[in-house]
Amino acid sequence: MKYFRPAPRKSRLGFSLVEASTSIGVLGLGLVSLTPLLGLGLTSARQSRDGQLAVQIARDVATEAREGTLAADPGYRDSEGNVCSSADARFTIQTAETNLVGKCMRLTIRVTSLNAPTRPSSYAVVLPPP
Repeated sequence: MKYFRPAPRKSRLGFSLVEASTSIGVLGLGLVSLTPLLGLGLTSARQSRDGQLAVQIARDVATEAREGTLAADPGYRDSEGNVCSSADARFTIQTAETNLVGKCMRLTIRVTSLNAPTRPSSYAVVLPPP
């Protein structure tokens, strides 16, 4: 008595069209879901850069005040911290002086980035008497 055996199949190499389409769809969905993170990363990088520039500008203004060369209205600064016109400005600077006890003076520096005008940075410096 002979038993019926199916003929051995040759193994097929490669991927079917359904498998390839599914993998492309999964990869596409993953890339599309990561797109909002790119915008968040760019925003965060810009805010960090602006914060670092604001600190540097405040240091420069404080140095000018110590040297006695601070203008009455420090006005506008560009992206490198240089004094510029309002057309080229990336930052606005406002200063306020308060006399303290013992002839010391407190200088308050407010640096506002034009990219984020609702989030100004304020710095206070106590200057010794002249």
